[in-house]
This record gives sequence, C-alpha cells and structure tokens, in this order.
Amino acid sequence: MDGVFCYNDPVAIGAMKAIAQAGLRVPQDIALVGAGNVRYSDVLSVPLTTVDQGTCQIGTLAAELLMGRIGAKRPKRAQKILIPPKLVERESTRRLS
Repeated sequence: MDGVFCYNDPVAIGAMKAIAQAGLRVPQDIALVGAGNVRYSDVLSVPLTTVDQGTCQIGTLAAELLMGRIGAKRPKRAQKILIPPKLVERESTRRLS
C-alpha cells in the first residue's frame, strides 16, 4: 500500500497519527488524502491533501432555495444543482523524486 483515501479529513488525521505510530512517514512512505477541506487541514504538521466539496457554496445555495420556496405562491419544481469538487493538493501527497 502506498496511499490512503479517507472519507473525511478527521478520519485522515487519525490515519496520519496511526501511520506515525507505526513508524512510517506521510508522504514518504504512505500518501494520504481526506475529504471536506476542514479549516485546520492546512496547518497540520504535514498539511493534508483533501477534496473540497464546496460545503460553503452548498449551504448558501440551500438557504437561497429554501427562501425561494418559502416566498413562492406555488410549489417550485425540483432542481438538480452540481457543485464540482476540487482537489486541494498539499504536502501529504507530495513525494520528492
């Protein structure tokens, strides 16, 4: 195994700790990626590569849609909105040649 993808950043931080306790190093021995881009992901001892799922944008759009439905005289049709995720590359996946 040369890398781990965790379903969220807090789990990735736990994996980072377990990797260190096993005597291995991130990213030299095992690359590590989380998801969520939590506020502190970039200030860890090894800044964490993460998938930014646009949670702020999701919240803003959800509130706007809700306010539109509350103020509507007729029920609104369901909408499908896609917010593309973004990979935020940091040191936890950067290996030196």
